[in-house]
Amino acid sequence: MNGKSARTRLILQMERIIAKQCHQQNLMGGKKYRYPVQYRKNGVLYKTTGDGVANVKDPEVRSMQYKFGSHTMDIGIALDEILDFIYENCHFDATGMTYCDKETEEADFDPNDLGFYDAFYKDY
Repeated sequence: MNGKSARTRLILQMERIIAKQCHQQNLMGGKKYRYPVQYRKNGVLYKTTGDGVANVKDPEVRSMQYKFGSHTMDIGIALDEILDFIYENCHFDATGMTYCDKETEEADFDPNDLGFYDAFYKDY
């Protein structure tokens, strides 16, 4: 789909949800707004504002960033790593989700049963 895998489309929607949770404490009556995300495409810097979803394809998704003055948050990389974490530590089935923190407990699901994950990663 236009060079956007299911994984990239999911990352773009999660980024939009996060960005829409911004608000100004003392200005505009605390009005919420979409924090602008910057990304590079073909070497050119773009910015998404308003209610939009970044127009990023698979190769550029990890380039998405939030700028806070001299600070930068690599939101594309963070969301990509969160999906990897979920893939490695969670199992989804008809009854819900099971979480296994591999550092502190044994898995209570079969990691070879990839039903949900096959669909989740098939486009990536």
